[in-house]
Amino acid sequence: MADKPVILVTRNVPPNMEARLGPGAALPGRSPAYSGSLTAVLMPEGVDADAFRAVVLERFDMSLGNGLGKVAGQVFRIGHLGDMNDLMLVGTLGGIEMGLQAAGIPFTPGGVTAALAFMAED
Repeated sequence: MADKPVILVTRNVPPNMEARLGPGAALPGRSPAYSGSLTAVLMPEGVDADAFRAVVLERFDMSLGNGLGKVAGQVFRIGHLGDMNDLMLVGTLGGIEMGLQAAGIPFTPGGVTAALAFMAED
């Protein structure tokens, strides 16, 4: 496992995967099980994804999806099914970065800034 959150599965979700958790976020490659409706983020070893989700919900009133089956407690999911625009994405990224900080989970800050820079190029 990585020492920082790792993006597991994503497809066709602007702006780009690296922008979700900041420059240098580990991207292990795409799974054969692509999803156009969610992104799963693997938490560092020893970090309970469900505890992180609880911090985000309690502190910022933002609900993230839980990991299912074999990855329960190891990942959280970002849903982006349906109408998801740039402003909603930036809010979600901001909530995740604030949650990572509040929970004391190591991460590379700058995901929101990277997303804004990417969106400005379009």
